[in-house]
Amino acid sequence: MKSLRLMLIDAADTTPQYLPLNLLPNGEAILVEHAASALGIKLTLDFFEPDLVLSEFSLETLQSMQALEVLHELRPGLPLIIVSDRHDEQLVLRAVVRGAFDCVPKHDRTRLLIAMTHALNASRERRLRAKAERSLQESEMRFRIFMEQVPDAVYMKDLEGRFTFVNSVAKRIIGLSAGQIIGKTLHQLYPSDVANRLDANDKRALLVRQPVETTEQVDTPTGQRVFRSVRFPIIGMDGQVTMTGGVSVDIGQRSSAVPERVAAR
Repeated sequence: MKSLRLMLIDAADTTPQYLPLNLLPNGEAILVEHAASALGIKLTLDFFEPDLVLSEFSLETLQSMQALEVLHELRPGLPLIIVSDRHDEQLVLRAVVRGAFDCVPKHDRTRLLIAMTHALNASRERRLRAKAERSLQESEMRFRIFMEQVPDAVYMKDLEGRFTFVNSVAKRIIGLSAGQIIGKTLHQLYPSDVANRLDANDKRALLVRQPVETTEQVDTPTGQRVFRSVRFPIIGMDGQVTMTGGVSVDIGQRSSAVPERVAAR
């Protein structure tokens, strides 16, 4: 059972009786930490990762709005509920405008329970999104590290023919940096006759929806080279083609031994 983690910004070391903790999901397993100053909040967040923060508006040593500023700086998106001794529409408006999740009268247990439940759900969704984003970033990093170890040119293009990825070998073959390649089409990087031949191979792969192997001649910074290339469609989760991928293996310089007919067509 995962414990709920609650930070209370108040002047006490005991959990207030007005908090409906026993009515919350997993309320029987809740961890509470207290802080009574901006420094206290910062120090607590060094070792404690709360799901929700409650701040008493009547706290003299730290105004609730100041608590919002500290939390926004250190934990953007962490929900904070301001608990007040009175119902004050102006206070509610100020709190929400400044980023508070809600502002609730202290002794309205029903409304406080609803606000805390909604805030905990929002916090849970935020954590899930953050976890998914981290997983995606890690996956992209592993992909790029792997592709940089491939000894051949690897590249991907969107359905409009714009490069979306090139590894270091592809950059050396084209003779430009990634920033000069990404977002460009073959026709922006090569003479029209070369671009037409290479682009035709991409379109063939998209048309037949399977890998297409060709031999291609391309001018590189080290001279004209001959490549054995494979173009293939990349299929999305919905079964639709989302982009094209390619791998090109350098098989040597062009010579009289290489007939003109091996050029990509």
